Amino acid sequence: MAAPARNREAARAVSAAGTKAGPPEDLSALDEPEIHLAEDVLVPDLAGWRASRLSVPKGPFQTVAPDWACEVLSPSTVRIDRGTKLRI
Repeated sequence: MAAPARNREAARAVSAAGTKAGPPEDLSALDEPEIHLAEDVLVPDLAGWRASRLSVPKGPFQTVAPDWACEVLSPSTVRIDRGTKLRI
């Protein structure tokens, strides 16, 4: 479960992507989704897909690459977020 401060940052990111009322209607955003891309398994803090690209997952994770992803950097995860995850 995300910490409250991270939830606030995620909400700000979604609002910035759309309007003050929330994201654009054709955008679906998920908080800390598990995403499987070939051999890579990622859990970004926030990820968004155009509704036309997001399918109902067949398991507890997504297999479609998001249109955008957001990482809230913290001292404990910055090396992974700016290194391994960024390259993927």
